[in-house]
Amino acid sequence: MSTTFLLTFFLFTFCLAYASRRASHLWVRTTRRANLAKKVWFAPLVLIGLWIIPVILFTDTIISDIINNWIRGIWFLSLIFYSLVGMVLLLARIWHLIRHGRNVQPSEGRRRFLAITATGIGGIPVLTMMGGLSNAYRYQYRKAEISLRSWPKKLDGFRIIHISDLHTGSFTKKKPLVEAVDEINAIDADLIVFTGDLVNDTADEVEEYIPIFSKLRAKHGVYSILGNHDYGDYRPWESKKAKQENLEKLYRAHQQLGWRLLLNEHAIIEASEAQFALLGVHYWGNIGRFEDQPNDTDRGDIKKAKESLQEDMMKILLSHDPSHFDAEVLNHKDIELTLSGHTHGAQFGVENRWLRWSPSQYFYPKWAGLYKVKDQFLYVNRGFGFLGYPGRVGILPEVTQLILRKKV
Repeated sequence: MSTTFLLTFFLFTFCLAYASRRASHLWVRTTRRANLAKKVWFAPLVLIGLWIIPVILFTDTIISDIINNWIRGIWFLSLIFYSLVGMVLLLARIWHLIRHGRNVQPSEGRRRFLAITATGIGGIPVLTMMGGLSNAYRYQYRKAEISLRSWPKKLDGFRIIHISDLHTGSFTKKKPLVEAVDEINAIDADLIVFTGDLVNDTADEVEEYIPIFSKLRAKHGVYSILGNHDYGDYRPWESKKAKQENLEKLYRAHQQLGWRLLLNEHAIIEASEAQFALLGVHYWGNIGRFEDQPNDTDRGDIKKAKESLQEDMMKILLSHDPSHFDAEVLNHKDIELTLSGHTHGAQFGVENRWLRWSPSQYFYPKWAGLYKVKDQFLYVNRGFGFLGYPGRVGILPEVTQLILRKKV
């Protein structure tokens, strides 16, 4: 586990324990009732299993994916609730000590007010997140027109469907997926691209969904790349051989889906007596463990993907992590459009005409939608599936239709 995760979890543990101790007896007056209240508040600490459940959550070796996903959701909601309650009570206590010292105790009315306020502050986001559970399959069909300098005039109006981050191991329903595939096919796009994270951890997760997603159709086919979760780096393996076998099984799954997987390589798309190059790279990331190669030997390599291509040929790049755009892609001026996913928009945020905010923006400056730097564009898909929290608040799952134009 990373240092950041351990520090975050330590804070959660502290806030949960503090909330259990403080909030319970603030609600009641008698010692007998206070003891019962403490047990009620402390029960989730035992049920969730502060140090045991996270190990299960991040190794996925004991329970099924569906149950695992719901436990992640419950754990995440409890983290928010108890952390907020504990932090409010702790800050109130510190403020009281600064103003009055240890000898002056808060009145019964103030104590009860603090307990109710802290519970309310912790409860509002939890209720919001619970409401977001109904948004897991509420697909939003977005459309964006992009004018590219080198785009062939004969291909003006070329339509690409962009999806990303299926995370098939998290799905609990199939009917919405079938309906989404039908809606995508009804668009009759020229090309469909998938920008990584087909699974959460193992290739087995996608098997029951192959009959559904193999029905995706576009005039010039479906192309795909891998995301960070596809390499199996988030769970332990018996050996490197077992991990590699899982990866090769995932390669075969892409073949069974009828998707052309691009691994540091390119494909030439020809249409209307014109052509362009579609590049796809292995996962590239610059945060934490992925500063190193995700699978010891494989790392996104744009130069390798461009081998044998002429400099003046129009190029579109598929790269899972949008951080790749600022870090490397901008140095390749012949790549005018990059398509990414990865962030999910944190599955939480606000997007309207007045405010655009998500926790993702603190980790990824380019976290959702269309971005432009001079003559180069990046589109970050908000993700089709979900991970951890089995829902979405404010940032809905996305299917994107990109309409490409010749810049005049």
